[in-house]
Amino acid sequence: MLVAMTLVASFLWYHVSWVTQRHQLLNNGSLSVVSDQLTLAPPPLQLFGESGYSKLWVHSDLWHSETERARLRTLFPEAEFRSGTRWRSMAPATEEFPFMQRLGRKTIFQ
Repeated sequence: MLVAMTLVASFLWYHVSWVTQRHQLLNNGSLSVVSDQLTLAPPPLQLFGESGYSKLWVHSDLWHSETERARLRTLFPEAEFRSGTRWRSMAPATEEFPFMQRLGRKTIFQ
């Protein structure tokens, strides 16, 4: 019984940590959601109600380091990444994209 509880607790801790790291990157301005296309999160994260992201824009120096690129790909395996300092416009989520309002994030339109 103790072993089973330890395994379940480890599973929960690992996936909650994964969700927390994803949210930290999205909330600190390092990443922005690019696409309004709904994408499923990896299956374990779906159990925690996590949303998936089809395209993410990398704003910071995270993209210049190979280890950070690998970390981003591990945290967001469902996403395609774009990087750079230029984009056409950045606007808050509108009524056209209600799921983005729920996320409370900005969307970049190309």
